[in-house]
Amino acid sequence: MAPLGTVLVSMRGGVLATITTVPTIGKVKIVTHDNDASVYVEGGYVGPIAKAKNLPLPLGDHDVELRDPAAIRSTAKVCE
Repeated sequence: MAPLGTVLVSMRGGVLATITTVPTIGKVKIVTHDNDASVYVEGGYVGPIAKAKNLPLPLGDHDVELRDPAAIRSTAKVCE
């Protein structure tokens, strides 16, 4: 069995090629006790924390911010 992200391709003449895929989407898991927080990525609203706890993001660096109704902000730089 091939490892995850690897595809075995049978080609003409019995040649076997291995193609390894590189994931383009990562996932950020947000853990907080503030159930009323809103999640923002790159300054744009993503949604309430209840719907954005496991956030799929393209690979790369991102600014993730949690805001609660009292206007308290928590920010983090998520790096690849």
